[in-house]
Amino acid sequence: MTPSSSHRLARRQALAWLTRLHSGHVGPQERAAFQRWLAEDEAHWREYGRARKLWNGLGELATGAGNELAEARAFHACSRPWARALAAGISFLSLTLMAGGAIWGNAHTERLQTAWGERRHLELADGSSVELNGDTDLRVVWLADRRLFHLIRGEAVFRVRHGDPRSFDVYAGAGRVRDIGTAFAVQRRNDRIDVLVQEGAVEVGSGRETPRRLLADQRLTLADSGALSPVAAIDAADALAWMQGKLVFRNLSLGDVLAQICRYHRVEFTFADPRLADRKVSGVFRIESLPSLLSSLETALSLKVEADGARYLLKSR
Repeated sequence: MTPSSSHRLARRQALAWLTRLHSGHVGPQERAAFQRWLAEDEAHWREYGRARKLWNGLGELATGAGNELAEARAFHACSRPWARALAAGISFLSLTLMAGGAIWGNAHTERLQTAWGERRHLELADGSSVELNGDTDLRVVWLADRRLFHLIRGEAVFRVRHGDPRSFDVYAGAGRVRDIGTAFAVQRRNDRIDVLVQEGAVEVGSGRETPRRLLADQRLTLADSGALSPVAAIDAADALAWMQGKLVFRNLSLGDVLAQICRYHRVEFTFADPRLADRKVSGVFRIESLPSLLSSLETALSLKVEADGARYLLKSR
């Protein structure tokens, strides 16, 4: 085995041990095997230390590590533990660590976040920009040959700078979105990822299905299992109106409307009659003013909204 291949093997093994040890399912025998592996070669100590350093730089040990590793285990069916950890797309960390030798010395990592109800516009180091919706957590790794983003939760709109030869990939759950054009959005909520294109095109893949290309004003949904929905036509301007502080609804159910409102305000809605949730809503509303928004819904749908602190009960008039 050549020195370079030996280093690559040590790196793969270090990654496999790192993901396994932080999975929450390691017994005494496996921990003993890990200690034996460390003692076998100084390179094992070195590569494991480097893997941990990058992991800490991404913030994964502090938050979200268990969830991300659970996604990785659920997504891949390969029976060999190290192969599962190293399969393409297992997790953002795996892809980052295996990007190549340059990752160890030349990677620059960032963590971009917004609070509940907050929106942020950020200019990125490569000249691209990203708009973060509320309650969003985005991890970034800059490499010599690629730009990697991991959407832990929330929603981000990317406007990619032309002329940069590096690939621009966004990972969320079991999926990868690769930029081919100019502007696109990725939203991660609970067990689904929504991808829509405002301008240009992107390629969406999961490792489970053949990648699909999305063009402007198209959207698809990706399940955490890796299953892709059919491509659907949308109005991207309406879907991204939150960037201008607005919500645009076109024949959307009241239940779905209230779910969107809850992304920006810490409130809870209940219905006196569950059938009210099916009423359709159309209109343009300002995000910031909850009283004005609820007043408009009362008028449009003949509702009465009763407030009890942050809880609201909706009734028919």
